[in-house]
This record gives sequence, C-alpha cells and structure tokens, in this order.
Amino acid sequence: MLKKVIRLNLDDLLLYLGIEGGVFLLTQIIIGAVMVVAKPMDGILISGITLPVIAGILALLSGVVHVTVTFEQALCFGQTRRRALALTMGVMTFEGVCALGAAALLALMERYLGPPIWASLAGRGHWVVDYPGDWGVLEDCLVLNSFQPDWRLYPVILLIGLGGGLVGGALIQRFGTKGAWALWGVWMAGCFVPEMLGREVFAIGDWNQYTIGAGVVLGIGCLAWSLWSLFHAVVKG
Repeated sequence: MLKKVIRLNLDDLLLYLGIEGGVFLLTQIIIGAVMVVAKPMDGILISGITLPVIAGILALLSGVVHVTVTFEQALCFGQTRRRALALTMGVMTFEGVCALGAAALLALMERYLGPPIWASLAGRGHWVVDYPGDWGVLEDCLVLNSFQPDWRLYPVILLIGLGGGLVGGALIQRFGTKGAWALWGVWMAGCFVPEMLGREVFAIGDWNQYTIGAGVVLGIGCLAWSLWSLFHAVVKG
C-alpha cells in the first residue's frame, strides 16, 4: 500500500528535487559569473549548507501537505486512523530522505567539480580548499572556503522537518483556517522576535543546556499532541 501512495505522489517529489536542482544551478551560475567578472582570489562552497536547509524546509512542507491531504484521503477510503497515519508518515519520510539525499549529492558535486571550473573562469592555475595559512603567499591560486555541516546534522534536519510538518499538518487538520493562521503567526514571530531580542539569538553554539532542553521538551509536547489529535481526527466531508 505504501508503494502505491509513493507512486501517486511522485510528481510532488519531482517538484521538490526540481527546486533543489534549480537553486543549485542558480548558485553555480552566480558564482561562475563572479569568477568571470571579478577574477577574485577566493570563493565559497555554499551548497553544503544551503541545500540541506532547503531540503529540511521541503520536508516540512511535504509533511503539512500529506497530513492535510493524504491522511484525510486514506480515512475517507476506509483506512483506520493508525494505518492512515502510518502511510502518511511513510511517504513523508521517503520524500524527506530523497530531498536530503539529493542535497548531499549536489553538495558533493559542487565540492569536487566546482573548484576546477571556477579556477579556470577566474584565470587561476590551481585552487585550494580551506587553506589555513596566509593567502598572500599563494600565487595563481583560487582559495575556496567551504561551509559543510557535520554529516550527523542530516538526520537532525530530517527529524525537525518531518516533526514540524506533522505538527503543522495536525493543526490545520483539526482547526482548519484557524490552524493555518496560527502557523503563519508562529512563522512571523520567528522572523521578527529575534530582531527585537538581538541577532545573537541565532548563535546556536551559545545556547545552554536549559535552552536546548526547553526546546526538546516543547518539541516532544507538540509531537505528542499532534499524534493524539490525528488518532482522534474527525473525517470531514
């Protein structure tokens, strides 16, 4: 049954992969243009950080869509709530893993194929990545700085994306338009509250164990409510 649901939603997966591919291609075009026009001494490998974040956002959006559409469709076709939720989470996980896998592959492509192309466009004879010394001693060389998250962050990004999608979808499934407005309010708060508190709020490395613990407890509480809500969901229409 899960394979059938996945096949029915392949167009959504292709859309997500197309978004990632489009962002990757646009990034390479911009960096290439900078190399041709400015002939800089340095550059950046940025897909390793931007694409996993985009994949996590896509996993979240995928979760919201599948909870509000796939889950309810399964209920309307006579599936139990437990089975409908299992199918929904199965297709969410599949799409999230594919999105993060594509992000990792594209980041590897940039890491190994980008530097020689960029060096050539910038008129440099060779290149180095994350050079620890003084750039001034290098001649005819393009120095590239990489932004690569630890590989252990990939499952964390996946879990956050899927968990956020489940919570958001459950809110909309239970409260309808009011739930959607609540999500919008949370999003806007996330955009503007840090500006009011100071940008250092984003310095995750400075968070203490109490801040992290509070976030974990809040996340677990939201997930528990979401599961309860979906297990007691009312079939609409």
